[in-house]
Amino acid sequence: MLCLLMSFGGDKLVKCFKYIEENEDNIKSILNEKMPEYKEKASKLFKTVIDTLEKMPEEEHITYEFNNRKVYACKNKNEDIRLTSSSGGFFYELASYILKKQGSVFGVAYVDKEVKHIEVSDLKDLYKLQGSKYVESNMHGILGALKERLEAGKKVLFTGTPCQVASVYSFLKKDYDNLYTASLICHGVPAKKYYYDYVKELEKEENDELVEVKFRYKEKNNNHILLQYVLQKKSYVNLDSGDIYFKTFLNNLNLRDSCFDCKFKLYGNSKSDFILGDFWGVNEVVPDFDDGLGASAVITNSEKGNNIFEKIKDSFECKEVSIEDVLKDNPTLTDSVKLTLERYNFIDNCNKMDIISAMKFSLANIEIKKLEKKIQGLEHDVDYYSATLREEMAKASELENILSSKRFRLADKIGNMFNKLTYKIKKCNTNK
Repeated sequence: MLCLLMSFGGDKLVKCFKYIEENEDNIKSILNEKMPEYKEKASKLFKTVIDTLEKMPEEEHITYEFNNRKVYACKNKNEDIRLTSSSGGFFYELASYILKKQGSVFGVAYVDKEVKHIEVSDLKDLYKLQGSKYVESNMHGILGALKERLEAGKKVLFTGTPCQVASVYSFLKKDYDNLYTASLICHGVPAKKYYYDYVKELEKEENDELVEVKFRYKEKNNNHILLQYVLQKKSYVNLDSGDIYFKTFLNNLNLRDSCFDCKFKLYGNSKSDFILGDFWGVNEVVPDFDDGLGASAVITNSEKGNNIFEKIKDSFECKEVSIEDVLKDNPTLTDSVKLTLERYNFIDNCNKMDIISAMKFSLANIEIKKLEKKIQGLEHDVDYYSATLREEMAKASELENILSSKRFRLADKIGNMFNKLTYKIKKCNTNK
């Protein structure tokens, strides 16, 4: 067991050890109850864990601070641009500004079925970078090309996940005035393996070759999240609630390991000039923006970000909001998604069966657990209301017994006589 823990290494090892230390009594009781023969070995393990923790240095945590951060709800005034964008069309205007200055934009596109970062230097190619790609992108060769453009004095915009933006700054090792970066409000990134395994199985099922997946496909007058699968011979659209890959993503089953303990959230090491994402819940904050075509949450995270926002803001309907407005329905802006047992089960299932079967099996288990919780809740409600009903019935029965008793009838008769007598006395006093 200790060898298994040691295999994690680094921060994961520390966190694992800390968890064991904090939950020592609970874990020991479980071990003693379920596996009494390992009681002595468990005690040695806990001693080793505690001794190791005492020797480990405290984890360093570097944070990026910017005190003039601004937060906006934005939607592009051009509806056609919003239709081809994942949210409100902010990225398109930001990238267009750089390209019109003879700059380069580095973002994610489909290239020969592969999801990868590419360079765009012509406005007519910008469409390739629009739309979300729910898979880890290949950045091979990009950082070198990006540095060359910067050294040549060109304006450069790099867009990607917060960790990818961090990798750019780490690679460059210095700040460039002509570099602009935009990171996403990142839920987490599906690992390449699961995506490409899924594509292979999908192509087998469809007997066709996949060209691309438009994960945030839009249609006018349709407020649902849609996915369009574009194949060589046909294309079709799935609702998010009926798409197995998207549901696997939303349930955090196919994410990379690092996404469960991300170091690059807001208030962490995220030093991009912009943080962009869907403005979920915009209907409660800016109701006029909720027209079904999407709205962007835009956070300017540097002075460069503030300055360039002022230059392009006329292309949008904008309203300044608070960070809490965005956080309400975008918790992954600051927090990593939770690692669950079902995620480990999914990985195990992938080793036993094809990826689509593993997805279906794991998602079915999740739904079963949800139903079990609902049933437990209903059972609790039934028990509560049954007990309440029994109490009320007992009270009603007791009251009925009282009302039917001779003593009550006699008391009631005396009460009526007393009321009549009181009335006659009052009437006599009035006549006097």
